Parts: sequence; C-alpha cells; structure tokens
Amino acid sequence: MTVAGACGRMGLADPPDGPRVVLDAPGCAAGTTLTGRVGGVRGGEPVVLVRAERRPRGERGYVVARADAVGPDGAFAIAVPDGALPSAAGSRCELSYRVESGGGAAAVVAIHSRARPHVDAGPCRIDRLIPNWDARRFHIEVSDAVLEGGGRIAGRVHRHGRWRAGTMTIDVSCRESWRLPTRSARGVPGWGSSWLWRHIERLEVDPAATWVPFDLPLPAALPPAVEARTIAWRYEIVVRRRTRSGLAETAARTLLLHEESALAWVEG
Repeated sequence: MTVAGACGRMGLADPPDGPRVVLDAPGCAAGTTLTGRVGGVRGGEPVVLVRAERRPRGERGYVVARADAVGPDGAFAIAVPDGALPSAAGSRCELSYRVESGGGAAAVVAIHSRARPHVDAGPCRIDRLIPNWDARRFHIEVSDAVLEGGGRIAGRVHRHGRWRAGTMTIDVSCRESWRLPTRSARGVPGWGSSWLWRHIERLEVDPAATWVPFDLPLPAALPPAVEARTIAWRYEIVVRRRTRSGLAETAARTLLLHEESALAWVEG
C-alpha cells in the first residue's frame, strides 16, 4: 500500500510465529503518515499509535491515532497528528511511541516534531505551575531560543525606570518533572522534579544602560522542551537581585516548545 507523504521503508517485527507488527520505517514525522502491516491476526484488526509516558512511579499510555488493517497482508496507514509530541528521554523520564495491534503485537516507532518557542499565554493551569512573572524593577525578554540539546537561549534583562550599579544573578536550567500520585481528596496533582542541567552566573548592571544581555549555549544531551500529560522537560530562566533593604527581587520565564493536545487515556 502506498500513501502520499508516508515515511520510508524499514521493517521492525515481533517473532514470526505469532502476531506481529512490521513498520515501513523506524521513525515518522508529525503530520505525515505512518505505514506498515500486521500479521498473525484476523482481518480488519484495529491498529493504534500509543504514546507512552514513563516516569519514576509508573507509566501511562495515550492513544494518539488509529487505523484499520486491510487486505490480505494487513496493511495500515496511520495519520500522525500535526501536534504529536516528539520522542524524548531525560534521566528519569521518557516519552516514546509504539504501534499496537491485537494479540499483543507491538513495534516501537520514533516520532519527530517541530514547534515554535513561546511563553505560556493561556489561563492558569490547574494541574501544574509554570513560572512566569516580572520583578518590580525589571523583566526578562527572550530574543532567541533553540530549546533542545545543542541549542541556545539569548535575551536581556530590561529595567523598569532607574537601577543602581551592582550585579544580578541569572539562573538558567533544564528541569525534568513528573506527576506524583494524588495526595489530596480533591485530586490536585503534585509534581516531582530534578535538574538535568543548571547554569548560574552574575550579570553586571550598568546604571546608564536600559538592559543587560545574556546568551547561553545548551549542552548537547538535553531533551527538547515538552509539556506532556504526566511528564515535562522545561527550560526556565530566573533572575534575582538584592534590593537596598536586603530583600530579593525575582523575575522568571519558562520557555515552552511542544505541548500536548487532547488525547484519550487508555492505560493505567
């Protein structure tokens, strides 16, 4: 079966003496078609693309797309959604995909995706806190961001009115986060987290300048920024400065890239 926009050809199969899924390629891009065939199962068997989110306390699967196997060879073509999250892994969490059919047959597939960096502009999220706020005397502006390993984050800290000479601290990090078991009667989720990478440095403040620039490269091994249902990788910028009274003023920006759309939960 040939489908326009389909991924290339390469097989990946279960043992030949039982149900098996064979893919035409080991990877596929969001917004294209994932093709393959199933064997060892009855005709018309549904085939589903499942996104698996693994975290320290378990794994959950979500149906991303589905299709029917047709013809004598059980051929299928799954339309991968444009907004499908990319396959990625950190130190304790992983986002992966598999194609499943009847009889327990499955094959792993890597999904690739593109998105534009942005700041969360939606209403307050009820299931997670994403730091974004301005300080009284300054705020953070981002001019360029490639939010994955080997990328960079560049921008400036812009003042509100006058500021005195001295230093401020910029703290840039890639944080891996995961949902914890429900701990309240109302079901409000908690989140665990750890740093995959963190960089802290001092910025010199010139009273005559209206802003202080920053430009930081990201280590090659970091995952892309992803907001999934139960796991996330976030790139956070926090700038702190002590006032004359000794209190700290803080501004924060969390840069987002890939965010999940509504999906159907299918596994515990």
